[in-house]
Order: sequence, then structure tokens, then C-alpha cells
Amino acid sequence: MTIIKDSLRPVVLDPNSAAIAGPDVPLVAPAVYLYQVVNDGTLPLEDVVVTDDVCGAPTYLSGNSNNDNRLDVDEVWEFRCVQTTLLTKADGVPANDPRQPSVVTNTGKVTGTPVLGVTLRPDRKVIAEATAQTTVIAPRVSLAKTADSTLVRRGDVVTYTYEVTASGDSPVQPTGVADDLCSPVRYVDGDVDGNRFVDLDETWTYTCSATLYGPSPVVNNAVVLATGGLGNLYSAAAVATVTVFGLSLIHISEP
Repeated sequence: MTIIKDSLRPVVLDPNSAAIAGPDVPLVAPAVYLYQVVNDGTLPLEDVVVTDDVCGAPTYLSGNSNNDNRLDVDEVWEFRCVQTTLLTKADGVPANDPRQPSVVTNTGKVTGTPVLGVTLRPDRKVIAEATAQTTVIAPRVSLAKTADSTLVRRGDVVTYTYEVTASGDSPVQPTGVADDLCSPVRYVDGDVDGNRFVDLDETWTYTCSATLYGPSPVVNNAVVLATGGLGNLYSAAAVATVTVFGLSLIHISEP
């Protein structure tokens, strides 16, 4: 007997991820496994049971074409298991590394009892195993914002610089940076390999310039939105504060 096991969702999201929208919000999609059990021996098998060390109890789908509840020679039975307890990065290797995805390896096992004529042979029980891997990711995006001067005169131009990084364990794709008091925010550089994703070793830079008149201090907020590899949306915010002062003339009259 042979068992073949596949991960139908080879990459899943850690439920502790900070996604704000997307296919895993509000419910994270679980890992799903498919098992194919093949009788490549010379005797039919009864009491065919599939278990999994991580996914609980796989359920039978199809394959028993003559409905005799025996895995006949050359028959292929399919089983499926949906992970009821969501995988987290703590379940995989490396565990809980904020900069690396975790890989969970689990084992599917099938047992069956051969039938010789009409006699079950439990002393000749057949066992087969197969493994599959599921990657658990937790993307994040971070935003840092600075002003080229934090103390200016009224009417001066201030240029803000925004730095976007992938602060999780996998790349993210920014949809852009927005600022509540400065527009437009323009991309400058950072996409070294041109793949349109902020890779873990990249920092994307944006800039925006504004003329400040007050009232002082001028506090403006920026936000970045980015999409992870599973299509989920992430956000980060940053604030910059600039003090604005004006000139006043004092006239003194001679007595």
C-alpha cells in the first residue's frame, strides 16, 4: 500500500498576523491536505484508516468504486483533512522567527488489513506513511517618516521622507503612501530587483514637499497600505511634527 499526501494550501497565514482585510479576514483559511491511498499489492485490504499527526482525522472522499468497503488491488481511495486548529509559526521550523516563515511538516499514515480469500489477516497489517509541508507566514509593513527640518519659518517649504519596509517574514507590495497634509507623495527608489515587492532586504523611499504656514506645531499623519503574498492587506502609520514660527516687528517711538 502506498499513500501520497499533498498540501492543498502550501502557504497559510499565521492567525496572529496583522492583516486588516483580504481573504483571511476575518477568518484565516486553514491548511487542507489531500491523501491518495493506492493498493499496489496483490490482496484487497479492509479496515483502511488514515491518520495525521497534525491534522486530526482525515475523512474519506471517494475511490471505493464497487462499494465493498475494501481497498481492492489497483484502487485509489482519496481522503481529505481540514486543519481544525489553525497552524501558527510556533508549530513550524524555525518557530516564531519574525523574519523567517515557518515550515510545518506533518505525516499522514494509513493502515489496512489484508484479506486472503475470506480471511482477515490482522497479523499481516499493512502500513504506509507520507509527509507534506505547509509554510506559515506573517507579513507586516512598517513606515518611518521624517522632515528635513523640524523648525521652520512661516512659509518655508518642508520636505518629508517616508521609508517603507517589510517588517514581517515575507515581501509585501505597497499600494502607495498617503499623507493627510502633503500631496502627492512620490516614490523615489528602493525596488532593487524591480519585482514591485518590498523584499526583506529593501527599503522603499517616498518624498513629499509642502509649504507650512501653521498653526504651530504642524502635525501630519502618513499611512501606507501593502498587500502580502496571500492577497491580504496590511497598514502602518507614521507621524511627523514641525514647529513653525513667524517674525514680528516691534516699533519703538522716541519720546
